[in-house]
Amino acid sequence: SLGSQIEVQMGTLGKALGGSGGYIAGSRDLIDVAINRARSFVFSTAPPAACSAAVCTALDVCIGTEGDRRRSHLRKLAALLDPNMPAAIHPVIIGGAAEALRAAQMLDDLGFFVPAIRPPTVPRETSRLRVSISASHDAETVALLASHLSAFQKTGLHGEGDPNSVCPVCGSSLVQEKCKVVCRSSVCGYRIVFNCSEF
Repeated sequence: SLGSQIEVQMGTLGKALGGSGGYIAGSRDLIDVAINRARSFVFSTAPPAACSAAVCTALDVCIGTEGDRRRSHLRKLAALLDPNMPAAIHPVIIGGAAEALRAAQMLDDLGFFVPAIRPPTVPRETSRLRVSISASHDAETVALLASHLSAFQKTGLHGEGDPNSVCPVCGSSLVQEKCKVVCRSSVCGYRIVFNCSEF
């Protein structure tokens, strides 16, 4: 099999496992060389025992029925966010860095923490929002976020589009107020703030 031909395996203990650090697996000779010659290993501090214990527990969850349940739920949430590109970490390309920051602030005002990723992390004019969902989220929250992202695409970040259109969240009408578009519903809270002195 192909697995028998792989000499080095490595991975992270962060991300889905919720730990920190990573691992390298290979032959005894490879490990001996890495321990004694790899500067990043020689000059780093060993992880605390608690981190190793937490990762072992996380692995037990991953390989059990609870892990299957969480992965299934996460796949459904990812498809709800974007059926064309279902992924737990979902990029929304905005373009300019200022526009990406503005979009992130708009979402923050609506109760969503979606960071803006800008150069030099990504190439110029490809700044984006990084949406990260997990199995701890629920379908209602993800559906609401998806509707906000859809509204950004329809209305734009600079006020393009019809300000008197229908609210993508609750279906009430939207109304223009100075530098923002807001939902007429008193309980919805949906709004988009444009690039002006008020923002």
